[in-house]
Order: sequence, then structure tokens, then C-alpha cells
Amino acid sequence: MDATQDEESLSYKIPMYGQHACVALFNPERWDLQLVPLGIGLPSEEVQADYLRRGLRLIAVLGFLDGKFCFAQECQLTDAVIEFMARRYCEHLYSALVVQAPTKLEADASIAWLKSLYQLPDSRKEN
Repeated sequence: MDATQDEESLSYKIPMYGQHACVALFNPERWDLQLVPLGIGLPSEEVQADYLRRGLRLIAVLGFLDGKFCFAQECQLTDAVIEFMARRYCEHLYSALVVQAPTKLEADASIAWLKSLYQLPDSRKEN
């Protein structure tokens, strides 16, 4: 069995069970890194073509397992690349969890909508 498909490996566990999981695509010649969040579907064909045009290759899978940060590298990485990837991952998390997070007003509106939804009468007939 290939190491990336071993159910005990981090390469398997992070995408399957991790939170905020991403794959890291990297071109070492251009120092070009792209984090692709997992669990939201495949990137469009145009985006995939852009990754190929930029010469990006899979270098790692990152995410949280049981509340701890984990990553599984697909090839040997230098400390500088790991630090760069970690910094970009932190920026990604900040953007996803803070910048793009719903405002209190939006969250309150969602809660109010759910409360009104649950107060609607059940129109199903009992048999």
C-alpha cells in the first residue's frame, strides 16, 4: 500500500478527519506557494490550469487533528520552506476565521431566523 493511502499516516488522516485542512502546492524556483482548502470541492478547471502554468506541485497536507496542528510533507522540505508554508497557513487561518467570520449582527440574524423557523406550525398531518 502506498504511504499516502495508509490509514495511519498523517497524509490520510489530515484530509479525512482534520479541521481547516489544506494542501500546499509549491514551486521552489519561483518561491510560489498556494494553499488549497480541502472539503469545498475541486478548484475550477481554470484554477487548475493556473496551478499547472505556475509550476506548482504538491508538497504537504496541513490541518488540525484533535486540536493539534499537523502536517505531512510529500517530499523533503527545507526549514525555510516549512517556515514560509507555516506563515502562509497562519495567514489563511486568520483570514478564514477572523476576517471572513460573520459579524455579530449576521450571527444574531441567523439565530433569529432559526428561532422563527422552529416556531412555525408543523403542517404535516398526523396519520
